[in-house]
Amino acid sequence: MQCPDCGSSHIRKNGKMRGKQNHICVACRR
Repeated sequence: MQCPDCGSSHIRKNGKMRGKQNHICVACRR
């Protein structure tokens, strides 16, 4: 999985919203 904003693969899980898993990018913080 890659960040759609910066293309980095350094992403972490960041809770859930409406039953879907949210992720946050370590590189660009989005």
